[in-house]
Amino acid sequence: MRINRLALVVLAGWCAVAMAVEVPVPVPWALQFDHIAPKRVTVQDPVDGKIPFWYITYAVTNPYADPKAFAPEIEIVTKDGKRYQDNVFPAAQKLAETREGRAFLNCIDIAGTLKPGEAKQGIAVFKQIDPDTNYFSVFVRGISAVKILEIKGDVAKVRVKVFQADYYCAGDRFHFDPEQFKLVDSKWITRDQDLKLGAPIKE
Repeated sequence: MRINRLALVVLAGWCAVAMAVEVPVPVPWALQFDHIAPKRVTVQDPVDGKIPFWYITYAVTNPYADPKAFAPEIEIVTKDGKRYQDNVFPAAQKLAETREGRAFLNCIDIAGTLKPGEAKQGIAVFKQIDPDTNYFSVFVRGISAVKILEIKGDVAKVRVKVFQADYYCAGDRFHFDPEQFKLVDSKWITRDQDLKLGAPIKE
């Protein structure tokens, strides 16, 4: 089961508390995120046969003068609402690394702290995405500050920045070219969410 790394970051204390917010509170910082369009590899499994995977390689850079903690969580959401979470798939990652000619850090190994000016190279891998998918968005969390807006018991309402990249690919499952993903738009969006803490915090 994936660990809620956002909770770990909050409990590590690298964000400021803002209580009783009445006006919009900006998220103080967000790391630079650069990525390639998704590509596809196929793993030959002895039991299940051919299994398709999508992968995205990316770089996270700290442009600030002080260290920043981060833990990227990358998700693909299709136009019809299907969700696919980046996870660790060693066989698919090995094929991707062979194709790209270099090694990358998976979603577990890349988490940590970036020194000023430092960059880390990561890979996000997704299993068996619907073959009819041609409109989808990539969402990246865990690479910005977490602004706590309110704490009630063991639940914190937090504000984060999320990187969003929207893609389109012409064709269908019979005429699908995974190398023809077209970037439609990319932007930073702000999201408020509830975060369950490990234990209640006394005010």
